Amino acid sequence: MAFTGSWANKYGYFSIFEGTPNDPTSMNYGGDCAERIENLKRRGYGLYSNVSPETSIVYWQENCHRLKEEQRLSKIEKEKERIFEIQKAEQVKIQIQRDQKIYDAGVAEAQRLQKVAEDKRLQQIKDQEITFNEQKNSGDFNETPITEINLSSGCSECTGTDLETGMTEDELGNKPINNNMKMAGIAAIGLIGLMVVMK
Repeated sequence: MAFTGSWANKYGYFSIFEGTPNDPTSMNYGGDCAERIENLKRRGYGLYSNVSPETSIVYWQENCHRLKEEQRLSKIEKEKERIFEIQKAEQVKIQIQRDQKIYDAGVAEAQRLQKVAEDKRLQQIKDQEITFNEQKNSGDFNETPITEINLSSGCSECTGTDLETGMTEDELGNKPINNNMKMAGIAAIGLIGLMVVMK
């Protein structure tokens, strides 16, 4: 017996692939409820079945519309869940990106503060070196005192000893050494030198 009609042309009646749109006992059946009942009758399914409810015509007559609606709502719910999971995954991704930016900013700030601290420490070392060099150049370290010689009054760093008499100012009675005596001594030395030259 050959089957005809648009349904036969779309899905074929001669072979059944279980669970596919051409299986009238499956919820995946591609036709509407009237086409399902017609397909079941043409394939020889009875009103009742001892195998399973899905293989009986009465089961689908009583439940087809309800089951199709439940299936439709279930598909909608699953689609909502799928969209929700996609959105949730996107939100998690955005949050991870935000957290990464915050982390990167924190790391950058920590590195900046560390560099500031290192620069400050290096500047302190440089300032100490500059201060040391300035003190060294100014003679604060290892300074050798220079003795100033005054021909008219002898050594300025001495204790006031008279070069002619060998006496100190204290021994002379705290009297200043007479410059005339100094000049006389110098004149005597010059006169002796002149006499030696004239010979």
